Amino acid sequence: MSTSTRYLRILGALALAIYALHAANHLRRGEAHDLLWICNLAPGVLAIGCFARSPSISALPLLWLGVGTPLWLLDALAGGAVVGTGILVHLGGLALAALAVHHLGMPRGSWYRAVVVLALVMLLTRIATPAEHNVNVAFAIRPGWQPYFPSYAVYFAALLAIFSSAFFAIERVFVRVARTAEAR
Repeated sequence: MSTSTRYLRILGALALAIYALHAANHLRRGEAHDLLWICNLAPGVLAIGCFARSPSISALPLLWLGVGTPLWLLDALAGGAVVGTGILVHLGGLALAALAVHHLGMPRGSWYRAVVVLALVMLLTRIATPAEHNVNVAFAIRPGWQPYFPSYAVYFAALLAIFSSAFFAIERVFVRVARTAEAR
């Protein structure tokens, strides 16, 4: 087994362990619906990407967590509930995703795939979770933001535009970093 394969297997195993710990914690708390938050799915997707040695799959969690982790931190600082294993998901998952993408590379166009999968997960969330939990803000405007958006449709469109822009920017940074590293 090559060093590269071993490295990716270790990253994948760590990501899978984070996902399993977090999932077990949510299931123990009776909060299975919270497992569909895109950030909570990210370590599981990262594990798949690492085990498959897939740059395209491994890039998705980096983009999701690259946007989701700052939002999660802001929510935590504003007094939102923090699940202990959520720290592993957001900070550990983001670090592992960055390492995987640094190793595998950031494929061009990852940003729009991240948006498409996010939209599909939001649709799944609307089908599979109770509206009162508003997982992935798939049902309603986040509390406190209602004055800025006349309807949920406008809010949803704004979120997709903001996430698209952020995912694109993160992709560009990682593509540029990879290009700079190759030039050395």
